[in-house]
Amino acid sequence: MRCFISLAAAVGAVAATTAAARDAPSQFVFGGDFDTKFQVNSSRPEGGRRTENLWNETNLAGYINVGEHLSFNGAAKYERHKFNNADNFFIDHDAFLEDHGLTLRQLYSTVSFHPVSIYGGKIHPKFGSGFEETPGIFQPFSTDYEQDERLGFGAAVELPEMFGRSAFSAEVFKLDTTFLSEAAFSRLALDDPQANRVKRLRRSLGGASNTNNLDSYTLALRGKDIADIDGLKYQVSYTSEGVGQPGESRESGVSFGGSYEIKLSPRLGLTPYVEYAAFRNLGGAADQRDRYLTAAAALTWSKWTLAPAVIPHRITTPDGTTRDLQYSISLIRDLEIIDGLSAGIGFNHVRVADRDSDTIGVMVSYARSF
Repeated sequence: MRCFISLAAAVGAVAATTAAARDAPSQFVFGGDFDTKFQVNSSRPEGGRRTENLWNETNLAGYINVGEHLSFNGAAKYERHKFNNADNFFIDHDAFLEDHGLTLRQLYSTVSFHPVSIYGGKIHPKFGSGFEETPGIFQPFSTDYEQDERLGFGAAVELPEMFGRSAFSAEVFKLDTTFLSEAAFSRLALDDPQANRVKRLRRSLGGASNTNNLDSYTLALRGKDIADIDGLKYQVSYTSEGVGQPGESRESGVSFGGSYEIKLSPRLGLTPYVEYAAFRNLGGAADQRDRYLTAAAALTWSKWTLAPAVIPHRITTPDGTTRDLQYSISLIRDLEIIDGLSAGIGFNHVRVADRDSDTIGVMVSYARSF
């Protein structure tokens, strides 16, 4: 499986330790998660030569609970800041750990009085789930609409047990353009046309939620085990994000997604996943509509996982409609020599702006909690 530290995982860990801390409110409870992944991709883009590149992605997330009601959370990520998402498959030269940088993704505090939690700081709004739930070793198109690098506030309310383990959240935010968005080790310039994450985010870059005000918001309902159905997860979310540059239009979007873990036998399991996301003016692009559909599955047998995924993306503008496509298949093996170590191989095809690229990838990853 792809090793991503998600806000949902961090919040789940905090909730578990908060429950333990209620029995000993004077104690500090701390912990976190670490994962790292190295991947070699061999890509053959249409009209170009075959290229090989090695990249790394490392995540570190941690929390501290102070007594019964207060917690602090943080998350950092080391990753390539150039050729993100589909551009990975159109690189025009060989690359070895090129253009990587370290950024602070989350830094916020939470005050909890069951069933309500209020949090603020550098947060990760809960819109969509495909960027973290899609199985396989390749980055999916759904990372296009992941909401990270946001400063703001939020509140979450746990729903009654009749709705399973569910919570409703509301968050207001803006893009982080402060010193907290500074990227260590990264030296990409603002005028680099292929730089998807420059050294520091700035107002001049434009885009969704890049304003001076907390005029962007996300509403989300997330849960699992609803109606006593073990293994069922779902999310429904809506977002509206302000813009601050001439020619841009306010973005709005909605997402529906879920997965269901099916035990076919003691050693065999199947987890299908689906998500639909629709946007008006994605990223501030005026008069543009985007539609994403993610259909994926993870078939597990003992230590093996087979993960196919298909993600069509439709873009509609006054000039017409463009259809992009991503499909992939990955085979992953948990290695028993070290707990948390896994390896995988996969094939990925993308079609972006009427141009195709095929990629074969080999991955090694390690994850642990502490």
